[in-house]
Amino acid sequence: MSSPNNTVENIVSLSPGSMPSSVHQPCTPPNAFPLHFFLLEQAPSTFYRSQSEPSGSVSSADSILGGGICQVIPSDDEPPCPFIGTKFGRNPLYLCQQHRAEYRTAYTLYKDASERATRLSMQLDAQSLWGPVASWSSAMLDLAIKTREQYAAALEGEVEGRQKHSERFIIAVDKAHVVWLQGQRSRCVKNERILTQLRLRRDAMVGKECVQAQEVREAVALAAVEKAWMEEVAHMRFKESIRWLSDMHDQEHEESH
Repeated sequence: MSSPNNTVENIVSLSPGSMPSSVHQPCTPPNAFPLHFFLLEQAPSTFYRSQSEPSGSVSSADSILGGGICQVIPSDDEPPCPFIGTKFGRNPLYLCQQHRAEYRTAYTLYKDASERATRLSMQLDAQSLWGPVASWSSAMLDLAIKTREQYAAALEGEVEGRQKHSERFIIAVDKAHVVWLQGQRSRCVKNERILTQLRLRRDAMVGKECVQAQEVREAVALAAVEKAWMEEVAHMRFKESIRWLSDMHDQEHEESH
């Protein structure tokens, strides 16, 4: 066990020449661990700050290393990240290189979904100028349904992406972010309700078109039967006429002799 004098604060305050022999080690020995692993071994509690600690507080180890321990929020089955992190952009957390890349990926995913949702919302606004839904053709209904399905996917992608990003990288609750998420969820519900109505309308129209198509097919078939019957009647009458003419010819021939 380390002695009380071997705390991180005491180690940082000592110059290399004044360090005790038990602490002072040659520079860059073979197979040496990085400095932050050495400091973690001496006083790990200094690095694992709680989420309630002010984000502006920096330990003496943070200042000597130019950053702090990565503050990515672990999942349920994930241990805290042990690597040194730095702050970047508007993100208030210390993040190591790996989790900075994860942050950018998660941020880009939900931002792209948000932009798609905005573009599709503009398309839906344009489609609302088509007039009453009752006057829409089958092709118009199909296009409107396709647009709303894409809009639903974009909204769900944005909401899910923002939620995962917050659970991983956001400690302090942003009220504006919460309000925006609530608005997007409300749009998801409204869009799903309209989408259901459009699908029912299309199914009804398809059913009506199927009935009409069946009626047309039956009418065509009946016309074909009637045509065949008329042709058969005409043929029979023609044969009767030929037979009558033949009989008349035979009768005249017999009378002449």
